[in-house]
Amino acid sequence: MSVSQEPSAVADVTFAIAPRTPEHKAALERLFERVSELSALPGVAQRVLNVTNDATADAEDLLHVVEQDPTLVMRILRTVNSPYCGLRSEVADLRSALAVLGFKKVRSLALTVYVARLLDGQPGYLGYSRENLWRHLVTVGEIARVISRVCNRAVPDEAYLAGLLHDLGYLLADQYMHSCWRRVLEAAADDVPLETAERDVLTFNCADLSAFMATKCCLPSRTALAIAYHRVPDRFLGRDRELLNVLAAANFVAESRGVTAIGRPTAPTLPDDVARGLGLRGGQLAELLVEIEPALEAAEALAGI
Repeated sequence: MSVSQEPSAVADVTFAIAPRTPEHKAALERLFERVSELSALPGVAQRVLNVTNDATADAEDLLHVVEQDPTLVMRILRTVNSPYCGLRSEVADLRSALAVLGFKKVRSLALTVYVARLLDGQPGYLGYSRENLWRHLVTVGEIARVISRVCNRAVPDEAYLAGLLHDLGYLLADQYMHSCWRRVLEAAADDVPLETAERDVLTFNCADLSAFMATKCCLPSRTALAIAYHRVPDRFLGRDRELLNVLAAANFVAESRGVTAIGRPTAPTLPDDVARGLGLRGGQLAELLVEIEPALEAAEALAGI
């Protein structure tokens, strides 16, 4: 599907940050046409999303969909029996695993498996590697889930999915504009701000690509907008910024702990507006970091599954 056929909300997301010039829009449209096959969800993953979003669906419906993908079944069983879930006894069958995880967790895991498949293989360059990107994505996702729950902002599972996809645009640039992506990394290594390097070389921001992926995964427009603005939350002029604040804070915390996608932080500070939007004052951020420690352990377990 071409970009012109996407809903208007998608177009708003797609060009949320990029300068609104015909040249830049044309560049994005050409790239989106090239990545349309990559960004289409596999059939089983899409059906999992459909079932988990259907209020009339039950556990049997979900079981029937999941058992069609052996890789997803394996990942679910490995996850439910890993330190990530912390169960006392082993779960040996898919039906029990789905009962333990629940609809929302299975939805998150289906997208996690999909992203993990995309990030297999290929050596890194400078501070970037697909392995580092994978670790960064799941870490930001888990931290976002905790921040959402503790600060009572946005929906925890939606926050996780936003974190899981927020920097996937790096993969698209690496996959389809490999030499240009290397030039971006070289410029960033020379202390050129990443956003400046992206615009100088690619003519657009990789966050736009990540937001596009979110729309292709049928996630709400607020999720795609949070992804598009997560590095520049001060530029967002919309009213509903809860998820954006959660994602921006999660990205900051992950990078401050050294879990980066490109070997250096892209958000070296936490904007005051983001902290205020989360209801954090003074030493409350330090208290929140204590809550996040288990999330870091969970992300480490999930990244290795």
